Amino acid sequence: MVYLSEEEGKRKTIERVLHATGCSFGFDTYKFPFSEKGGRTMGDISFPALKIENGDNTVYLIDYEMDSDIYGLLYGKWEVKLLNY
Repeated sequence: MVYLSEEEGKRKTIERVLHATGCSFGFDTYKFPFSEKGGRTMGDISFPALKIENGDNTVYLIDYEMDSDIYGLLYGKWEVKLLNY
């Protein structure tokens, strides 16, 4: 049984539900490095997210808007799946 409260934030509520269902999850700042053709790292894309792992399926939950071009790069290069809550 999960007790939910309006006083808790959305992330805490999601974490409670995930914990109750036995899903593997964690909140952190995740980094994805990108490089030029020579393989030299030019920088990275980093963002805070609640990461949910279910077998081969990984989803990142974010509570803010992500630029569509950055999301396109994340999905196209690393198959990162983002959901906004």
